[in-house]
Amino acid sequence: MKITRPLLEENQACIPQKEIFIAEFPEGMDLTRENLEKCITLKLPIEWLHRLLPIKRLEIFKVPYDAARATYYATRDAARATRDATRDATCATARATLDETCATAFEIYEATWETTRATAEATYDAARATREVTCATARATYYTTCATRETAWGTYEAACATAWGTYEVTCATARATLDETWETIRATAEATYEVTCATAFETYEVTWETARATYYATCATAFVTFRSAIIDPLIEAFKEETSE
Repeated sequence: MKITRPLLEENQACIPQKEIFIAEFPEGMDLTRENLEKCITLKLPIEWLHRLLPIKRLEIFKVPYDAARATYYATRDAARATRDATRDATCATARATLDETCATAFEIYEATWETTRATAEATYDAARATREVTCATARATYYTTCATRETAWGTYEAACATAWGTYEVTCATARATLDETWETIRATAEATYEVTCATAFETYEVTWETARATYYATCATAFVTFRSAIIDPLIEAFKEETSE
């Protein structure tokens, strides 16, 4: 049997396939192993040829055809399962890395924040104690020197004002240090998180692309194997049709 352009058109071959076929087989193609292998190399389908068989021959051809197709689907499904398992494992690893980074950053934040807060509170308390001692001393001096009340009162107020000013400056400095430390911790944690996210995502992308490429390559190889497996049964079926 010869496969010709009109036969391709009758069976609704697409334009690119017809163009490749005509360029390779301008006079048509005999059903030989060499020609069918050439079709596979050119990525031209050959499985549609079974449509040309009569029902009696088609039933015989269907047995090896179904077996070859089942092998292809099994290979494809196994490759897909491997691809999906790789994707899921990579996602899980990336997520675990992110969680660990967040946990570590939070631990660092907690430890540094608690230390800084304790230092600031100690500074506040020390400043408050100094202020109270200074004020108490000035008050005692005032009561002791009531004979010169106006002078003593002025000294007392000046001492309190100085102590209060020192207290406010100390508290403001401690608060500024606390805020600066918090900003540094937050910025470092965010930077670490961003870098970890970027690295994890890049690793995921590379792994996923590799797994997907492997999947497609496996499917392509399995499909070529499927087409090669039906060459002999196809030729045999058409031989039987001719002999009949």
